[in-house]
Amino acid sequence: MIIIVLFYSIVGYAQQATTYDEAIMIGDELMSENKILDAKAYYQIALSFSPDDEYSNKQIVEIVGKLNSPTYKEDRYLEIIDIADNSFKKYKFDDALDGYLKALEIIPHDGYAQGKVNRIKEIQRNQNENSEDFNQFMSEGVTQLENNKFIDAIKSFKQAAKIFPDNNEPRIYIANTKAVKINYDNKIATYTNEIELADSYIEAEDYVEALVHLDKAVEISPNDWAVKNEIKNYKPLAEKQLRNNKVIEVEDILSESQLVTQDTIYSKSTESPDNRIVEQITLTTVESQNNTSLNLVAENRYQQPIMADIENIIKQNKIQIETQYSTRINNGDSLLSIGLFDESIVAFKKALVIKPQDSLAQKRIAQAKSEKVIYETAIALQKAYEESIAKADSLFTEKNYSQSNLYFEKALNMKPDEVYPSTRVQEIRIILAKIEAETNQKYDKAISIADKYYDARNLTEAVVQYNIASVLKPNESYPKDKIIEINTLIEETLRKVRNKYDVEIATADKLYAVKIYDKAIVSYRKAALIIPDESYPQEMVSKIIKLMEENAIVDILSHNITIHSDTTKRFTFEPVSVNVRRSNYLFLKATNLSGNAYKLIVSYGSDKGKNGGFVVQVPEGGERNDYIIRVGNQYKWFADNNNWISIQPEKGDIEISLIRISKSD
Repeated sequence: MIIIVLFYSIVGYAQQATTYDEAIMIGDELMSENKILDAKAYYQIALSFSPDDEYSNKQIVEIVGKLNSPTYKEDRYLEIIDIADNSFKKYKFDDALDGYLKALEIIPHDGYAQGKVNRIKEIQRNQNENSEDFNQFMSEGVTQLENNKFIDAIKSFKQAAKIFPDNNEPRIYIANTKAVKINYDNKIATYTNEIELADSYIEAEDYVEALVHLDKAVEISPNDWAVKNEIKNYKPLAEKQLRNNKVIEVEDILSESQLVTQDTIYSKSTESPDNRIVEQITLTTVESQNNTSLNLVAENRYQQPIMADIENIIKQNKIQIETQYSTRINNGDSLLSIGLFDESIVAFKKALVIKPQDSLAQKRIAQAKSEKVIYETAIALQKAYEESIAKADSLFTEKNYSQSNLYFEKALNMKPDEVYPSTRVQEIRIILAKIEAETNQKYDKAISIADKYYDARNLTEAVVQYNIASVLKPNESYPKDKIIEINTLIEETLRKVRNKYDVEIATADKLYAVKIYDKAIVSYRKAALIIPDESYPQEMVSKIIKLMEENAIVDILSHNITIHSDTTKRFTFEPVSVNVRRSNYLFLKATNLSGNAYKLIVSYGSDKGKNGGFVVQVPEGGERNDYIIRVGNQYKWFADNNNWISIQPEKGDIEISLIRISKSD
């Protein structure tokens, strides 16, 4: 099984010559591919085995001459570009940049190289602290993919995807890697099968069939020098075997022809004058020097004409076979040239039926299958490319530039030499850079305003600005953290406000329960100021006022009257019945005409003089307010027959529209 062992020793890209012949063979192969620097290295290896070798020296001199030619300058440029493109593909942007700059030294102002330089510099400008790790993982993944280390490559691409989850490139590479792995595994399986078949035919000394399978193995792995050496070794044996097979084939044809023409031979023999029976014809193969020829040896004098008939039959049969074979091969070639792959394969298979061992028909079948795969792959690639471009254009029209860029780059990965997606990618990068700059400016402004509001403890407005900043840059943690912090502070503040409100409501409810309505109203109004949106405090105030209206005893004043600042106005009334005095309230409706807050002095008395009084706080503003003053709890009120009330505003004018004495229920 030496062939299989040799195969697995050469899987990869680099080959190391171990003999003079191998070094020359690899060098010549590289020369034919115009890889002159690599070829030169192998000719130098050959000189290490044979220092005086004229052929190696001659080839090296020829290579040096090519290196100094103008044509090589262009070739060298293309070689450097290929290396730089490979580095760019592997996310090794520094190496790629060096390569493109070297290319510009050879051909200054080259548009492609300069465009790549600009793109790399833009990438480097947009990199952040995670970009280096991302590029490293992507580079490792691409290298591992090229070395057929598919599992490691997928792991590397997944690591890159974790760093930038929104970047689709790692996912595209993962999908491509899986597809390449499947194709590679199939190739390895097919290659191994071809090598095993070749090995079995070699053991059976069927070198012709062995070469067929070795050729198929080389088609799968064109750089497989070990298998090429095996083909070189077994080719002479196969050619000798073919010559022997031709001799046997002709002998078989002659033998069959002899049987076919026995009736003719017998007929011709009976026509002889002495009517003697012709003896059996013997065909003998004679080998003379290096040429093999067939001599028909006549056993008697009547055989010569019959031999001529046999030779004509054989010749016509061979001409007919070759004609049919050539017709079907030519038909297959014509069909293949116009892209009718399946039809060409059928034609080549028909040719193979005529000559089952013929290698040309087998190669044509393999070629047709290969071209069919290439064609279908190209069609699928073109379709995928056009779909990506259409999607990218649609997203670009919608100004969804980030997603559009992903599809343009996807199209560019499919067809790296296409100008349109490359141009669009550059255009989108400029647009995104502009948008990013504007976003950064708006973000910084929102953060600045938010911080000022926060420092001033205007938390509501601060949250609004932090939310604006967070929408602009969703991945930034600072505005999110500040929003959480402010929400916590607001919740704590609301909890304290709610507690303060609950305390005032509890106090007011207790006062209401014991019918101390004036103080209850004060507490209800305090609660309303704490949480203005709560309706309960105002409902209770309205309830108390309604009670005062329903339980009115006497209206001292029921029309509007203005009392100026620091002026006293007295109002008289009939004394209230003694049995309701202890539950009396003084109910006022008044409007602040000055707008500022001030004190209102309310006094009461009888004909004997002043008996008591109250100080009422008038709030600022021009709204009419209701004032409830509990007077029944004052001894002088219920003990004397009070018959007047006076009102004196201090530092402000007031309009009184109602003065009423009421009682609780």
